[in-house]
Amino acid sequence: MSIREKLEFIDNIEEFPSMPSVVLTLMSKLNDPNTTIMELEKLINMDPGLVSYILKLTNSLIFGLREEVYSVSRAIVLLGMSNLRSLMTSYSIRLLCKIITNPQAQEYIWNHSLSVAVITKVLSAKKFPHDQPNAYVYGLLHDIGKIVLYIKDSAKFQESLERGIIKNLDFVSAEKELFDYSHVETGYFMVSKMGFSHEMKDIILFHHDPEFAPSTSIMPWIISLANELAHHIYDNKNIDIRRYLEKIQFSEEQFTEIVKDAQKQVEQYRSIL
Repeated sequence: MSIREKLEFIDNIEEFPSMPSVVLTLMSKLNDPNTTIMELEKLINMDPGLVSYILKLTNSLIFGLREEVYSVSRAIVLLGMSNLRSLMTSYSIRLLCKIITNPQAQEYIWNHSLSVAVITKVLSAKKFPHDQPNAYVYGLLHDIGKIVLYIKDSAKFQESLERGIIKNLDFVSAEKELFDYSHVETGYFMVSKMGFSHEMKDIILFHHDPEFAPSTSIMPWIISLANELAHHIYDNKNIDIRRYLEKIQFSEEQFTEIVKDAQKQVEQYRSIL
């Protein structure tokens, strides 16, 4: 399939689920430095499910707050804009995953996306603590192309998952055999269509091959490592850690501690989300 055909395919997707209008408005408002807490509170209160989601997470062990939070406005103050943006992205991706009607496939895609997000956050905390919220969002979105593949052909998508998980084959190769393209390409074209940053597009396109990423950012390498770690821990896939240690500059001892911390946090997030 040529690049032009792939672009036409993305443009012709009519079934791709749109977010509730309140979610889209909130995401826009969170990127506006002039947005007030009152505006955000008013929007969040329009979606009871979102209110419950935010209060549940604010009061969870994830944030470790010392007080019980009962109001959306207080939650916004304590979380801050960056953490609220991360929660909104989690909420959005969870909604998108629900278009996958096979329960096992839906849970697999969600759990893997969440695991990569949390592992990316832990890895970034050791090197780029100021960028943790963005790292979490990048991890959540890295496999959005798989939802596009499901929309294209749910039977082929299910088979590609089985080849990757049960037969322990490379996901990208399995997808290309069935679709003639993979989730990295469909994801890249989808986020391009949605107006995401160049860094986000590079992360999606090169999260299996970070050495080919055109940007100088280390983030494609961190997402790639998080992705491989998630597959290693939860899918028993092999990982060549040596290619990452020198690039990201972790010692083996540091890396061992990071993995332990990441697994602990992933389980916390999974139990709550």
